[in-house]
Amino acid sequence: MLSLFKSGEGPYVGVSDGRILKWHGPKLGWKEFAIPSLIRKRELYDGSSNPNFEPICGRPLSLKFNPVTCDLYIGDAYFGLLMIGPNGGIAHTFVNSVEGILFKFINRSTDNSGRRILKFNLGTNNFEPKVFAKLPRVPDNIRMNDKGELWIALNVGRLGKIDNDVLDPVRIKYDQEGRILKQLDGNGEDVFSSISEINEVN
Repeated sequence: MLSLFKSGEGPYVGVSDGRILKWHGPKLGWKEFAIPSLIRKRELYDGSSNPNFEPICGRPLSLKFNPVTCDLYIGDAYFGLLMIGPNGGIAHTFVNSVEGILFKFINRSTDNSGRRILKFNLGTNNFEPKVFAKLPRVPDNIRMNDKGELWIALNVGRLGKIDNDVLDPVRIKYDQEGRILKQLDGNGEDVFSSISEINEVN
């Protein structure tokens, strides 16, 4: 996952050894911008692609800049939802579990807990989540459009053919309060089986 800073700096990318790298141009190339944890040992993990190391060194899957504070939010498969300031360094953990259950495979800075979308208010010191939406099947990625509306991709659990009169939701759009704005039906077609993200272009 690549992310660009609003000033045009970067891009930034998360790599398999747990680091966030920043592009400094063709002369300097990629340089370390952030790491997810102090316990990470460089001599063991830098440059590693061994998946057995990931629970210790981390695996950043999604990056998103806050356009107001310029902080970078990181969805890490093992460390949860992290944040790092615009100057980089060691990331701070915002939250890594809900109801005593550790997050697993966080992507898009969201939590897919069963068939729920949970919302965290990062602007306060209270990181207790609230249920934003309940879904008909397990979600994949979440994407926000320019209006702040959220598209949820639903391709998990679409196995085999379904009856013509049974709903087959593959994409749902919500407003910022969790109200459904639009639901698109896959009609049981195999072409929708690999949808992982919705990107609205107007």
